[in-house]
Amino acid sequence: MVSVRPDLAGIRQALAALQEFPARVDLSDVDGHVLVEADLPTPPTDSRVELGDIDDPSVLMRYYFGQGGRDVTLVLGHQAYTARLETEWEGSNRHWWLTLRK
Repeated sequence: MVSVRPDLAGIRQALAALQEFPARVDLSDVDGHVLVEADLPTPPTDSRVELGDIDDPSVLMRYYFGQGGRDVTLVLGHQAYTARLETEWEGSNRHWWLTLRK
């Protein structure tokens, strides 16, 4: 059996090319419908992309908890990257991030 691990270098290079953070990106559901716009406050670390300001966090709450949606697409320029939406409480705030698919 041959295991192929897709390289995440493409997304890292695309994000690094922005060179300015926060950067603004779109997050879409698996059907390609835009859910929200979000800030990327910092460059990604490995396969993790932190989300900052989200234009309407209630949309992500409904998608994540109401619909059980975890798979999203990060749209950066004209390129789309598949990711898993993750969240947790951090103090009194909800923290959101993406784990890029490997």
